[in-house]
Amino acid sequence: MNNYDQSDQESQALLHGIKPLSFDRVIGNRQQDFFKSPNNSLSLDYLSPFAKQFEFKSLTSKEIAENYFNNIKPVQKSNITVYQEPETKTDVILKEINIYRDNDTTKGFQQEGDVLLYKVLAYISKSQTKLKDLYLKSEDRVADNEILLFLEDNIEDLSEQYLYARFGKAVKKEHLLSAEQQDNLLKLVPDFNAEMLKELIQTGQVKAKNTFISAVAKGLMYMASLIGIPGKAIGWLCNEVGDAISKYLSIPESIWDSKGEDYFLSKENVLKGLQIDTSLIDALANSMKSQEEYSWFNYFLSPVKATDFLEKPINTLQDFVNRYNNEINEILDSIYNKDGNKKYSHLYSRPITEVIAFLCGLWNGVVDFVAGTFKFLAMALSLQFDITTNLNDIIEEVDELYDNLKKIKFTDVLIPAVVTYFQILAEINKFFTSKNRSEEYNFDKIAYFIGFGLAFVATAFIPFTQLVKISGITKISKLIPEEFLTSLSQVKGKTINGIKSMLALFREMSEVLAKGTDEIMAFFQRIKKAIVEWFKKNKELLISVYNRAVLEGWKSLAKFFKTEKIIKATNGTEILCFSFNKALVPVDKILMYARGKVIDADNLVTLQKELADLKNLRQTARKVFDKTPLNADKIKLLDKRIENILKSLNNKKGLEKAGFIDDIHGNKNVFDYVLAVANKNVSKIKQGEWFVTTIKGPKGKATIMTQWQKLDNGKLYLKTIKIF
Repeated sequence: MNNYDQSDQESQALLHGIKPLSFDRVIGNRQQDFFKSPNNSLSLDYLSPFAKQFEFKSLTSKEIAENYFNNIKPVQKSNITVYQEPETKTDVILKEINIYRDNDTTKGFQQEGDVLLYKVLAYISKSQTKLKDLYLKSEDRVADNEILLFLEDNIEDLSEQYLYARFGKAVKKEHLLSAEQQDNLLKLVPDFNAEMLKELIQTGQVKAKNTFISAVAKGLMYMASLIGIPGKAIGWLCNEVGDAISKYLSIPESIWDSKGEDYFLSKENVLKGLQIDTSLIDALANSMKSQEEYSWFNYFLSPVKATDFLEKPINTLQDFVNRYNNEINEILDSIYNKDGNKKYSHLYSRPITEVIAFLCGLWNGVVDFVAGTFKFLAMALSLQFDITTNLNDIIEEVDELYDNLKKIKFTDVLIPAVVTYFQILAEINKFFTSKNRSEEYNFDKIAYFIGFGLAFVATAFIPFTQLVKISGITKISKLIPEEFLTSLSQVKGKTINGIKSMLALFREMSEVLAKGTDEIMAFFQRIKKAIVEWFKKNKELLISVYNRAVLEGWKSLAKFFKTEKIIKATNGTEILCFSFNKALVPVDKILMYARGKVIDADNLVTLQKELADLKNLRQTARKVFDKTPLNADKIKLLDKRIENILKSLNNKKGLEKAGFIDDIHGNKNVFDYVLAVANKNVSKIKQGEWFVTTIKGPKGKATIMTQWQKLDNGKLYLKTIKIF
């Protein structure tokens, strides 16, 4: 058996490419003498013991270093590694430039985690014979992402010297000849000769005086270092723009959430919340200029082109925001003044809170789509290995995105969105069975979802498997479940591969919102059915916060009581009750009304301010007040709502004073007591009159006043309660 048969796979692979030296080479000239410099009488022996006995048929970069530059410590910077015999003096290392693919979210190049786009390995020796032999034997074994340089260095020799080069299959040699990059290179390496570099790339070798040869080597290393920088730089810019759009242009939930403490219904406050502060965009410009990546554009663009390319997103966003601010001012004027503008007249019939939620959803959908488009393109550019193949296409595509952003009008999106919105409401009302839908379901949230879903046009282009990357990246749509967006996807069963297909996709995407009302309406009609179907399957997510709290409280206590449901005769609402014998107590009457948790309880200050403003307007500007007929009704409604909240808060104080904590145990005790009172006093309780009792709690007593209604089945139903 051959001794090598027992060796490991790595050894087998290594041995496959070698052969023993001939007798003459071993005994006579030996490998080290074969490689010695013809201009140096000394033997330059940097061969490994292995290479002294065997001759390689072919070589990888690793085998060259280990066997022909043995025990020489390489110099490494970024993607450049230099193996240099100590006797040589050529310096080819330039400033470090890290161009890499991110493998994690940590900012900056991570030695262990990130992957450099190209690897340049330089081997410098005094022996031209040695270098040529290594060059020839590396022909079929250079890695796809490698550039191998073999540089002869005999500075004391006035004759011409050689430089050899090998390029991996993935290296785009034509981009090593970029004219603009060469302009920058001449500032760093004055002796650089572009024609010699061209000859080296085309033929694999070039010879000249030492000064010029080293300059070509430096130039090639410089160009190789920058070969991935255009995609990386443009990707960084798109990422910054996407972040800025989502950060500065989106509208926070507190603006449209009518339960928020900062929410006011006056036009001035709404306008203040809906308009975008353009000074924030200046923060983007300052932020970009302070980052290292900002200077990357100077490596592959002329100074004028680089400046224009970096300023264009700032100017575009300023125009985009200014146009929106003007449009939203016009829209709110029409809605608040009900001036008869046909474009927005449909919205007059909906509650103002719902209208504002819809406008916010629509705008945030636009913002999330635009931001996500930039972010997704940034991700593709940063990860794509052969990005330089399409550099001009990429620059044109980014310019196209900016141009289309300038064409987007919020009113062009709003007009077809309003029509589609009412069509969707008509459909979902068919399966919202409650007669009092506005109390059971959160229509502000529904409006926000519809607006966002309509405007997030990526659903028409991005396959659902990749769709969440768009919205998930931007972090605007925290309220919108991923399932909502993926359910709207119009593209199923395929993925997007390759930069060319992505560029074509982004061009089509960016044009949709820029084409005007008719094109946008066609898109909205395509996804309308998907939105309705999602609502149908996810009704529970649209239940109001109040009703959700009632259901959760009921679930926690249901094991202690029998549950009955009754239909309220006045509006057909289904009432969830706990029952015992002849008494029924609505679950929300104790868990919500007696605990200070009625609808809008957390919004009391806002309601009081709104009421005060309306009363002040009636007192100081009666004509203005009377111009809106609903103002008088609104005062009555606010008075009633505030009174109900105050009663609820007083009930809460009464229970807490007696020591009944708002938990399962405390609430069970209150239900037990109220049900027991009704059952013990059936004959004494008279409909429409208060029945007064005293409850003893852990900390003291509380007076409980109840009013009961006698149902057709003879049972008593708790209408209201006071606790103090």
